[in-house]
Amino acid sequence: MLKHLNVNHKIHSTPADGDCFFHSLSHQINNLISANTLRKIAAQSLNQSDVILFNAINRSNFNLTKLRKLISTQKIWADSIEINAISRNMPKLCFLIIDDSYMTITKIEQTNEKNKKYIFIRRKNYHYESIEFFNNDHIKILNIMKFKDNYSISKNYNNELLIQLIAIIIPIFILLKFFNSSLKNW
Repeated sequence: MLKHLNVNHKIHSTPADGDCFFHSLSHQINNLISANTLRKIAAQSLNQSDVILFNAINRSNFNLTKLRKLISTQKIWADSIEINAISRNMPKLCFLIIDDSYMTITKIEQTNEKNKKYIFIRRKNYHYESIEFFNNDHIKILNIMKFKDNYSISKNYNNELLIQLIAIIIPIFILLKFFNSSLKNW
């Protein structure tokens, strides 16, 4: 995704320890808050709607207290539930999750304030890493996302070609089958 957008950047790797999102966020805020503390903040920011969503996705039956304990103590991968929870607790942060696997950008923010701190995080194969931009290239991303919450680029440019080929081959196959059976009857 970043290559397609032609932005100068550096990816800051994170350990694959279940806290990669929180490590990335910590890096983005200059390590002012540790990944462990950010996980605890996310857990304490969970609400009843988050519990309902978590239970539906995971086919579980947690209550708010148990889910907060689970999220704060376990190395569970962060997903939209934890990201939205921490976003509610830190409303001046605007998350821009750039997903290289699905070729999407997702913006998560709680307010439309002008004095936001933009958090640029890459997600690739369920792993999060911090992104540093050079030459103000982050502005390209901000311009794309100015009036959008989601942005997507088709990952497989060959899909259109494949559809066109199928649209041509199937009718030809049907015609050949028809002519073959017609010739047999002669």
